[in-house]
Amino acid sequence: MQFKARIDLTDVIDGGHGEIPKILALRQHPNPFRGLTQFEIALPQAGQVSLKIFDLQGREVVTLWDGYKSAGKFSAHWNGKDHLREEIASGMYFSVLRFIKNGKQSQSEKEDISVLKQQLLYLK
Repeated sequence: MQFKARIDLTDVIDGGHGEIPKILALRQHPNPFRGLTQFEIALPQAGQVSLKIFDLQGREVVTLWDGYKSAGKFSAHWNGKDHLREEIASGMYFSVLRFIKNGKQSQSEKEDISVLKQQLLYLK
């Protein structure tokens, strides 16, 4: 059995006319990419955000963002280089967006943390 779905995140990312996004969202384009790609992140509330790229073995390639962000939208770019500023090999990678609501994780509430993952294909 195959299941195909198309999800349009335009309103989620754009949030209408300058409104705060409704849900946490991560959108990357172009994909596959060569040279430069852009990530659009929508935050429904303020919190601690990290956006990292990992290879297929689970090794961290680079951190694109790690810090506190207010609710709203922001973007990050990646040029296909690792933390040493060396060009990576062509292939499949994963972006991981980790979000902690209000920048604090309570001991009893695991729902304070959200993680979004996305596959990336880098071409030389």
